[in-house]
Amino acid sequence: VGSISATDVATDIAQAAAAGIDGFALNIGNWPEGYPAEVSLIFSAAQSSTRPFSLFFSFDMGYYTSPGPILDMLKQYANHPNSYRYKGKLFVSTFAGGDQSMGAANVNAAWQGIKDTMAAQGVALYLVPNFVNAGAFQTSFWGGNPVVDGVFSWDAWPYVGEGRIDITNTKDNAVISSAHANGKTYMMPVSPWFFKHLPGANWFRRAGLAWMDRWEQILQSNPDFVEIITWN
Repeated sequence: VGSISATDVATDIAQAAAAGIDGFALNIGNWPEGYPAEVSLIFSAAQSSTRPFSLFFSFDMGYYTSPGPILDMLKQYANHPNSYRYKGKLFVSTFAGGDQSMGAANVNAAWQGIKDTMAAQGVALYLVPNFVNAGAFQTSFWGGNPVVDGVFSWDAWPYVGEGRIDITNTKDNAVISSAHANGKTYMMPVSPWFFKHLPGANWFRRAGLAWMDRWEQILQSNPDFVEIITWN
């Protein structure tokens, strides 16, 4: 989420809904400094949309050293009619965070505390974080992170060091199989390309025909959820 206007948001939502997109993942860091007015605009525009349109938070975990800001956001929007729910639970995701314990004993304990706090207010959470990417995923992950209800990966492109290869769904299929065997879900990523242009970090991940190929792979893999990654 960045600097936007009410007109921008209404246009984005209308165009996305017309294209068959069900909703937006709102990547949020540095709350409450991180664009609370813009978040409010997005939720208002979604509620005013002529088509059903959902929203959920994807917390940028590089910004959160305590659960307080995350809880503030969840409490503020938990009962909004356009907050996405899966099986009656408020859907929550992250960007990274597999090493962010937010002052708790470990990552699992941190998120269990968030879940418990929200449950005490009558709000059950459905947590599908990006704690690890598909390529780094190990089946032992489930035993160490029982708090998660599913996992999300940012592996929508070949790794930087993998060379000139096309994206495949081999890693995704392995995670889907492991997730389902453990009663969990998988959110599969798709993106046309990715680049980063910041001081000390200038690189891109090869895309090629990834946009077309990836959608074919999604149809083959049949994941529980799909997220289109648009940031960067």
